[in-house]
Amino acid sequence: MIPEQIFIDKDVNKIAISNSGGLDSSLMTYLLCKYITDNNLNVEVYPMHGIDNTRPTSPENVQNIINFLREQFPKVKIHDMLTWDNTKDWIVPKTKKDSAGLTKHCVENNITHIYGGRTANPPPDVMHQIGMKAMQSERIHNNDKDISERIRGGYLIRPWVNVDKKFIYDLYVKFNLLETLAPLTWSCIGFADATNFFSKPCGKCEWCKEKKWAFGYDWCRRL
Repeated sequence: MIPEQIFIDKDVNKIAISNSGGLDSSLMTYLLCKYITDNNLNVEVYPMHGIDNTRPTSPENVQNIINFLREQFPKVKIHDMLTWDNTKDWIVPKTKKDSAGLTKHCVENNITHIYGGRTANPPPDVMHQIGMKAMQSERIHNNDKDISERIRGGYLIRPWVNVDKKFIYDLYVKFNLLETLAPLTWSCIGFADATNFFSKPCGKCEWCKEKKWAFGYDWCRRL
């Protein structure tokens, strides 16, 4: 059974998924495609991805995930990846670039429901133990955030905003995805010099530490 947090409103026939290529958003896309298949829904899936030019391999990573999902769910119409530039600069924050990119593609394709895979930080004592710094305030570990947020012209749905990466690990185990989908994901935010030009995770950034805590490793397979 799909976890109760995964749902699609009955009147929706298109959904967008903000897919970073990481563990959370990739699993979210998988479970939404499974939900569509299991319930015989006529819902089209639009993967969307912000491209940071300082990490140029991320589109390839997301494309590998899309290819895997198309093989797993041949009856689901998974559109080609829609992208925008979210390279960090000192003028426009990445969050605003992401919001603008998602909004543009959703308006152009008449999409009103956007899914995101954001999870909560690990518990504070765990963060201290593994050397994680305080991350985004919206990821503070608690259980009272709304999973659906009204945004201009539609809804932003984050089913896992109140759970941490250990919950995600349990789902990868439950759906037997540790040897298939998980190795295709990439969580590291290290730059080229720290990752041998993105061929291996740096093992030192916040995302690597979080992934190692929850999954026991920080590797990723590059195809």
